[in-house]
Amino acid sequence: MNNQKIKKIFILLVFGFFMWLFSNSSQGAYISVSPSSTKATPGQTITLTISSDCIGKVNLAVANGSLSASSVFIDGSQTVNLVVGNSGIAVVTATPIDMADLNGTTVFIPSKTTSISIEAPVKDPIDNNNPPNNNKPGNDNNTPPSKPTEKSSVATLSNLGIKPNDFSGFKSNTFTYSTEVPNKVESIEIYAVEAKGQEGKQQISGTGIKKLKEGTNTFEIVVTAEDGKTKKTYTLNIDRKKEDKKEEEKPEEPKQEEPKEKEPEEKPKETIFGLAELNIKELEIEPKFQTDIYEYKVELKEDVEKLDISTLATDENSSIEITGNESLQEGENIITIIVKGEKDDKIATYQIIVNKIIDKKNGEVAPSQKDKQDMIENIIICALGAAIIVIIIAIIILKVRKNKKANSEFVQYGGLYDYEKDKLGDDKDSDNKNDNNVEPIEEKSDKKKNKGKRFK
Repeated sequence: MNNQKIKKIFILLVFGFFMWLFSNSSQGAYISVSPSSTKATPGQTITLTISSDCIGKVNLAVANGSLSASSVFIDGSQTVNLVVGNSGIAVVTATPIDMADLNGTTVFIPSKTTSISIEAPVKDPIDNNNPPNNNKPGNDNNTPPSKPTEKSSVATLSNLGIKPNDFSGFKSNTFTYSTEVPNKVESIEIYAVEAKGQEGKQQISGTGIKKLKEGTNTFEIVVTAEDGKTKKTYTLNIDRKKEDKKEEEKPEEPKQEEPKEKEPEEKPKETIFGLAELNIKELEIEPKFQTDIYEYKVELKEDVEKLDISTLATDENSSIEITGNESLQEGENIITIIVKGEKDDKIATYQIIVNKIIDKKNGEVAPSQKDKQDMIENIIICALGAAIIVIIIAIIILKVRKNKKANSEFVQYGGLYDYEKDKLGDDKDSDNKNDNNVEPIEEKSDKKKNKGKRFK
């Protein structure tokens, strides 16, 4: 058997092994939920397209909206209509049930979620003193008047501080600040700057001149948005140092009483409806939790499918619903927390964007427990196949070496037999020659004897 035949047999064995191995591997299955738009106005209808490369039933659930169907049968793709709620985020979850691939093999596909942001349309302000005149020349009476622009709900500031001894580090979404002033500062002036684009539209209370007592002084600055409903409260904690007794006591100078300015009446602080606490075990969310911040981010570097989330509502009678916290996949996952009032008259939606990053080793993604088991099984199968191939190759190599050795021994000692035969042949010839030499001698002696007899 020459080397070319051995190579062909080896290639056929390897090709057959890998064909068998790949024929037993299963292809991944997927399901997708695609909205016609990721943004909508309150009550708008959005078309959802549910598609998959498998066949089976898919259950549908929605938070902050209503669907035209609670389940669909997928054989390619299906569409359903979603009517979104009044505000917040509408979240749709698709859960596959009894899915099978094109070969009829049952497969498991994790649930898929999608979200649609609900934003109220911006309306133009209406001037009550100058209502629109529909009878102006060029105005078509058949054309309905345009809808007024919705009033802004921005209730944050662009700057906040005191005079004198101002502090730094103001951020519009940070609502509590603490600072310290010397004992000699008996009063300060609190100033506030409206957010950009909201000049003259917001109502701000709690600013102006404030007297300070020794120790901690707390002041609240309430900002009411243009819509009159949205309110944010900034809290200032000003610590006035106590007087140093070691200083020489100076006679107090008579103070002229300054006319007291009438401070605007502060409205009572309104409790924001939603969550009072939001924690994830062993993970930190960004930014730091506050009731009026509705979107957070967290990085997950462990291969877990569910987070341990603890929540507490501001209203004891509220219900809390968490969706999207099952079968977390690598990459971006969205977990939605919906807080509903006792009579469903209030609703608050929070969203946690989970970025799942699995540790990588040698350029490969660290597998999950299930993937590890599959990987171990595949490694065992590959090892057995490789061992069989190695054994077959070893047997073939041994046979080839044995044949080569036999052929080389035959050539090396092949002439030995001829040499011995020739030698034996020479010996026989020599014996025959000796015999022939003896016989004539004997004949001569006989002849001589006979001749002698005759003479007698």
